[in-house]
Amino acid sequence: MSAACRLRGVTNSIPLLSELAPQKCQEYSPGKSMLILQPQEVQYCCVSHQSDSQTETSPGLSYHGHLFIQVKSYAQDQWKNAILHCRELLELKASPLSIIVKEPTGFTLWSEDKSVKCALNQPLK
Repeated sequence: MSAACRLRGVTNSIPLLSELAPQKCQEYSPGKSMLILQPQEVQYCCVSHQSDSQTETSPGLSYHGHLFIQVKSYAQDQWKNAILHCRELLELKASPLSIIVKEPTGFTLWSEDKSVKCALNQPLK
């Protein structure tokens, strides 16, 4: 496995994922990215999407103008599984941008979804 994450501010070395633990990093691939962020770096919201003839609302996340839907939550000891699942999403081209948020009780995987819209007046957090 190549060291694909680079810590912000580190210029001389690229650490292995096992060395990063839940720190901020970005995995680079052409047209695809994985971000690992803290809860205070994102805005939780509700997103809406059209399903058949009705509009459905679900938990969402906003980050720098991009909207994300929640894919899965992981316990603290499931860090490697969260990373692997995120990589699978990127490999399958299911999402060009995925975020893992390190929360106090674990990790949450979010996938960018350009088909959803911010559900106004319905903040999640």
